[in-house]
Amino acid sequence: MQGRSGAVFVGDQLNYWTISVRIYLTTMEDPPQKSSEDVPDTSERIYPKISEEETVEYNADEERPKTKKEFLIPFWISPIVLGIGMLLFYTGTVAFHSLPDLITLAEERDNQDAFIGERARNMLEEFVKIGPKIVGSEANEVLAVEFILREIETIDSSRHFAHTIEVDVSTHDGSFGIGTSTSTYNELQNIVVRVKPSQGPTPAATLLVNSHYDTVPTSPGASDAGIMVVVMLETLRKIVQSPTAHRHNIVFLFNGAEEIGLKAAHGFITGHPWRHNITALVNLDSSGSGGREILFQAGPGAPWLLNLYAKYAKHPYGAAMGEELFQSGFVPSDTDFRIFRDFGGVQGLDMAYSYNGYVYHTKYDRFETIHKGTFQHTGDNVLALVKGMANSLELDVNAELPTGPVVFFDFMGWFMISYTEVVGMIINSLIVILLIVIVGFSVYSMCRSEGISFQTGLWELLEILGIHLASIAVGIGLCLLLMVIYRATGRSLAFYSELWLLYGIYFSPFYLGLALGPVLYLTLRKKLPLRVSQEVQLFLHANALILGLVLIVMTAAGIRSAYLLLTPLIFYCASSGISAIFGLINHRRVGWIYFHILGVVLPFIFYAYLSTIAFTTFIPMAGRDGPESSLDMILVIFSCAMAFFLGGFIVPLIGLCTRRWWVYGGLFGVFTIVGIILLATPIGFPYRAETSPQRYWIFHTSRNFHEFGTNNVRKSDSGYMLLAMDTNSYPSFVEEYVPEMKDAQTVEEECEKEIFCGLPFYRAGMLRDAEHVHWIPAAPPHLNSSITLTRITNQIPAGRMAFQVEGPSRVMIYISPAEGISYIL
Repeated sequence: MQGRSGAVFVGDQLNYWTISVRIYLTTMEDPPQKSSEDVPDTSERIYPKISEEETVEYNADEERPKTKKEFLIPFWISPIVLGIGMLLFYTGTVAFHSLPDLITLAEERDNQDAFIGERARNMLEEFVKIGPKIVGSEANEVLAVEFILREIETIDSSRHFAHTIEVDVSTHDGSFGIGTSTSTYNELQNIVVRVKPSQGPTPAATLLVNSHYDTVPTSPGASDAGIMVVVMLETLRKIVQSPTAHRHNIVFLFNGAEEIGLKAAHGFITGHPWRHNITALVNLDSSGSGGREILFQAGPGAPWLLNLYAKYAKHPYGAAMGEELFQSGFVPSDTDFRIFRDFGGVQGLDMAYSYNGYVYHTKYDRFETIHKGTFQHTGDNVLALVKGMANSLELDVNAELPTGPVVFFDFMGWFMISYTEVVGMIINSLIVILLIVIVGFSVYSMCRSEGISFQTGLWELLEILGIHLASIAVGIGLCLLLMVIYRATGRSLAFYSELWLLYGIYFSPFYLGLALGPVLYLTLRKKLPLRVSQEVQLFLHANALILGLVLIVMTAAGIRSAYLLLTPLIFYCASSGISAIFGLINHRRVGWIYFHILGVVLPFIFYAYLSTIAFTTFIPMAGRDGPESSLDMILVIFSCAMAFFLGGFIVPLIGLCTRRWWVYGGLFGVFTIVGIILLATPIGFPYRAETSPQRYWIFHTSRNFHEFGTNNVRKSDSGYMLLAMDTNSYPSFVEEYVPEMKDAQTVEEECEKEIFCGLPFYRAGMLRDAEHVHWIPAAPPHLNSSITLTRITNQIPAGRMAFQVEGPSRVMIYISPAEGISYIL
């Protein structure tokens, strides 16, 4: 080897720790000497930085080092990526809005067993013409009943002899309590239809299908819940036309009084003779206007019910997250499901519309607002589900089946996934363990490739993890600050009517914070222990570890919605594992990025689907959650969470771009443009006529104040009582549009002197917002009846009081004991 130079590696271990070290051997000369300044400092950087895109590479055949460029993505690729992301996001929204085509009457001959959406639609058009069907009115007590009975008679005339139909129009009296509220009712109507086999023994189990035909005042109730009534009628028709009898009885309950406090359901489940042996329930309701009906409650604790739903529902749509939010009180509504569960011990499925909640309980809940595909979507699901459940063995033996909390969710409306909470805990724990192993192996491989210690690599990961957490905090803080600014400038709920603004209002600022960490770190730090592409991978690892930590915390807390984090972590483990195993993480042309992008696509579409569901469902609720609602703050946090899920594995890739600050400036530009739109144009005004109006409870009322003891009237007045329903419900906000608001007065003084602020509330839940009521004096209303309250004194035990009330069909009585006095109802 005389007169030649080359690289000598002594053993594998030496090769691992001393790559790029050159040893020159010669018999004629001493090896060239290097000063300590020429030796790269492996504790900080193996490749000394020449420029932003260059590193040093030592070659065995050369005595002097040469430069090597890092592979960076051209900055102009970022708008292309943004465009592709918007296209993928649109794919998720398409899945949400997808509805089946309506099967027409002309096609019925070729679809004998199918739900005929056109017939249901025709029935609803006629049913809605009755108008508002308020309990106690002719529309509710007579016209609606006649319509339903007429349709049932038509159905009975076409039934197959294998089935027997029994019809009962029942009335109920009773009382019950929920919380501190007690409800008493008298002569409430239900229409009950029972379908059973014409021959053979009477089935032991019964399936109950329930919805209501009454409405709130002024609303025709097309979606809440007229469409569910006609879906039940068409389902009944198809069931009794089948030549095969079902294993179990089926009871269809057309409920006449749901909107006044779930009373008719209580009357049935506690007093009707057909209530016995009901072992499963399908409850149908609405808090929106059409779209797809979401399964938002199941059980309680009935995995078998979720299995039946997953098996039979043609268009599955539901999530445990909705159930947890609903049962936590986040949703300001309730359904008959609660009555059947709490007073009848019945397990069941609760499904309702949530799309276009702006028109819920308003005069705009009209026939015209419901998409045609809604009838087919709901009909397909309900018919298949009722048939499947009515023939299932589970209804016979449900008391013997396993119970417990269930994790369930649909994937893009393609199929339903459900498993028990215990199985969920196991899956979540295994995924987190796998993630830690993959991240650890990836860091080890990077360190080996770049000739630094594994300990140094771990410290670098921890440092980046801290930076990533700080970036998330900055993003959330910026969004909260903007929320305060929007409130102060009269633009609270600016996204209420224009949901797309939400992505500029909160998503873009959050991404400004999220991107700040990697951009500053990779630009300003002079010496990096790893390649730029590997540093970016550490940011991605940090993002995954944060998701894993949140997953474990949610799992330990028993929050079933932890499944939200599973999809991205599963795909990230797959893509990162492949890249680490095949050494792509050390590839100079960043070969790992292709697998990473592939692993991001499906979770991105899934989160686009989920965010569309969440925002179209919960944003309209902000318009009826009360003047002290914190829903806008919750939406800020939720927006940041969805933005994190959507972009957490994408935004750090900015670190791979040339001219990073240009890309970062693009985010700032989007944010600026949206801010100008909000603050300088009418688009920032939250409400729109007919489609998303601002809500008020407005009562034209007269008041009589009586003296205690003498019962003499000490004060009388009349006017309009305005009860606020959102954070913008102060009169000055709409004075420009409603001049009468200038005459509105607060009731603060009356709240200090009078019981319940001296206000006649329509329902008990309004008491919490009494201090936010405004009063506009006006002439008294023309009332068709009056209320007489008489105290009964004869034969009343000491310490008790009794009253007799005479008046209209609905009377609300609020009792507040004097200080130091307790009472029992």
